[in-house]
Amino acid sequence: MKRRIFAAGAAAVFLLSGIGAAAYTNYCDSEAAVSLMSQHAPAIKDISTRFDALLGSIHAQSADNSDTRTTSSTASSAEESADSEEQASLQEQLAALYMERLALFDGYSAEIDALEYELAPMLIDYDMLLKQLKLLYDDYKACKNGYESCAALFKVGGCQLTDVEAAKKDTESKYYEIQALLYEISALKTEIEAITGETLTSDFDFSSAYLITDATKLVAEELTGIYGGASICMPEGSELNEIEIADISGQYNAAVKCYYDLGSAMREYIAAADALKKSEAELKLGTVTADTLAALKGEKTAAYMTASQAKADYAKSLLELDKASGGALTKGLSLSDGRAKAYKSAVSDKQSGSGLWVMSRTATGNVYSVAALPYGVYVREKDVVSWTMTYNNRMISTGGTGGACSVIQYVDECDYAEITFYVNNIPAGTYKVDVFAPFGEFID
Repeated sequence: MKRRIFAAGAAAVFLLSGIGAAAYTNYCDSEAAVSLMSQHAPAIKDISTRFDALLGSIHAQSADNSDTRTTSSTASSAEESADSEEQASLQEQLAALYMERLALFDGYSAEIDALEYELAPMLIDYDMLLKQLKLLYDDYKACKNGYESCAALFKVGGCQLTDVEAAKKDTESKYYEIQALLYEISALKTEIEAITGETLTSDFDFSSAYLITDATKLVAEELTGIYGGASICMPEGSELNEIEIADISGQYNAAVKCYYDLGSAMREYIAAADALKKSEAELKLGTVTADTLAALKGEKTAAYMTASQAKADYAKSLLELDKASGGALTKGLSLSDGRAKAYKSAVSDKQSGSGLWVMSRTATGNVYSVAALPYGVYVREKDVVSWTMTYNNRMISTGGTGGACSVIQYVDECDYAEITFYVNNIPAGTYKVDVFAPFGEFID
């Protein structure tokens, strides 16, 4: 689970140079969530439904026992003991269901993340292959034109047969390189489409797969993301595993190295571009030859590909750092459409409402996030949305898109907290939220 930041840094250099700035989006996360939805969402919904039913049974039995004690003052201690044992057994079952649901939810979220980190590098590789293909096509056309010119010259005695054969061989070599690259592109395209379930079109925005930020401005010790789901309350007898903070120094150092490699590659590209521009002006004055200009164009193209590969390597290193840190680099992005769709499909019928919220565990505490506003809360572009949450008439959290919310003591039969939304500080609606779930909808 998680979500993202985007800073300028090295990406600004790409804007200046014309290579194009990168802007990581929720695309890979969304596609991964939808791809895995049918494997996980039904099981989460089923266990949520069973949890709701068992909680209702516990409340009903508690009410029955209370009525029995009220109407019969002669109840034996044996009967009271039996009632207590049955209540304790049901409570144990509830705690077990709670922890099982949380484990299923965390497992699904972790699989989404893993598939996202698999898909993004594949799209980056695909983008690089397309860049290589374009250059190969240009080389092929140049070789073919050279071969045809050489063949024409041979007919009038302007060159040797060996020159024609060499030009033909170069042209055929480029052709076979293109065929090999097309096969590689086709294979990777098939893999990507198997994950997304969608056709990878020619107008796809590959920048959505590039995570770019200034690694030198990151502090490794402060990079902590989301480590699983949580809830406002926990059933008696349930517990959560301690959060284990991974050592990300290796991924951080690798990202910093790639950052500097990218800077070096960009400087070489800019130098090559400047040299070519200068020579194009000098060509008009006759101070440089066409061959010199062609060589400089080749140097610029090579520098472009080197810089593009450095950018790809840097984006991949940041993805690895993001993965190792629990999504610390990407947690600023909102919940993806695909993940929101998957989570909503896993809400039990009893807890069905509108909008979506998620409760997350972090190294610094739990965070309650509003992923989608409920029906009835309407906002315009410049409106400011905030909310307050109460439980058992006690304020427990406030926020905008998200806010800190610690686990609090459950009050018997108080199964919902209340959240009130404000638009520009004006109340816009109050809704109930399930206190035992790690995610859910707002209930009218």
